[in-house]
Amino acid sequence: MNRRRVRERRPPATVTADHHTTGLPLARLAREQTFLLLEMIADDRALRFHSRDVLATAMCEVAAGRTPRAALGAGGSGVLVRLRRVLDPQPRPTRTAWLCIVAATLAAPSLPLLAVCGP
Repeated sequence: MNRRRVRERRPPATVTADHHTTGLPLARLAREQTFLLLEMIADDRALRFHSRDVLATAMCEVAAGRTPRAALGAGGSGVLVRLRRVLDPQPRPTRTAWLCIVAATLAAPSLPLLAVCGP
């Protein structure tokens, strides 16, 4: 099978990302982190239906094998980050923390106006 045929079988996003990020280190890093975040979203989705232990076991099995290129962040060093996140989840923010975040988000756009038009 020739290279062109193999390239056509890969997902379009992977082909585009490979083509545009070959010489740009920051773009390559952004691509890797995007794939890792997508895998984390998939982990969160899987946790809705399966226990943390089952998901961690499955992640270890996938990481032990050779992952295809189109597997996004399923293999490599990102697995350790994902495993740590799955096995040791962070506590959810309290109501007070959420209110502070919302207040800061709403107040932030008015800060430049206050700086220019203030006393």
